[in-house]
Amino acid sequence: MPDPTVEQIRSFRLHAHHLDAEYDAAQAEELVGACGMQNSPPGAWEAALFNRAPACHLSDATRMLSQDKTLVQAWSLRGAPYVFPADESATFLSPLVPSDDEPWAYTNGIGLALGALHLEFDADAAKKLVRKFIHCYGPTTANALAGWMGCSGKQARRLWHEVVC
Repeated sequence: MPDPTVEQIRSFRLHAHHLDAEYDAAQAEELVGACGMQNSPPGAWEAALFNRAPACHLSDATRMLSQDKTLVQAWSLRGAPYVFPADESATFLSPLVPSDDEPWAYTNGIGLALGALHLEFDADAAKKLVRKFIHCYGPTTANALAGWMGCSGKQARRLWHEVVC
């Protein structure tokens, strides 16, 4: 099987990130949940959502986050504020906890978020996060996963091998 072309990779990633078409506002949670949306600088996630679903207005985004609480914002990947579906909190938070012999990188404060949400490390959630990363950024590597998560290479390789190997 030949290697994918640059154009094939680009098309795949645009589709995985839901940037290949206009989506309906009712799909907002799915769009946000593809791989989370970084909210730095403030307002970035609303712009990212609007680029995918132009019918989803700022008032809709605010309602989902602040009133309906179907979305949550927390310090997550790379120690940055991320917005993701509330029912996927474990996926976007618990994999950031390193094993005993792995150093903390940007994610040292994740313990507070996990405690507030009553979450612990979840191996299935970690696998789900790696799969989301591979789906949105593939073809890719464990080193790229480390950069995306803001964790050590050792931690990323451990998570990667639980899914890929």
